[in-house]
Amino acid sequence: MDRAHRRSDRRGVRPPRQPHQRPVRQPWLGHSEVRVMPMVEITLAEGRTPQQIRTLLAAVSDAVHRSIGVPKANIRVVVREVPPTHWCAGGVTLAERAAAAKET
Repeated sequence: MDRAHRRSDRRGVRPPRQPHQRPVRQPWLGHSEVRVMPMVEITLAEGRTPQQIRTLLAAVSDAVHRSIGVPKANIRVVVREVPPTHWCAGGVTLAERAAAAKET
């Protein structure tokens, strides 16, 4: 820790938080306790049913809860679906790979 942070800690000023960390007051831990809300982002190619996405959301939330012990109400999970034409690996889109696989 550099001197600026040590000085600011002595004055009661905390070093800045990372922008993705949102403090959450949890009264059962005491008024002064602050915890971070975990945020999980998942990117998938389009093509799953709403039920499959819902199952994924529940499974990821449960895994985070079991792994780090935060209340489920504090866990955020976002699923982004990308069209196969917008997802590329090695210069070839998923749509192009699917078309090539059908031809063979």
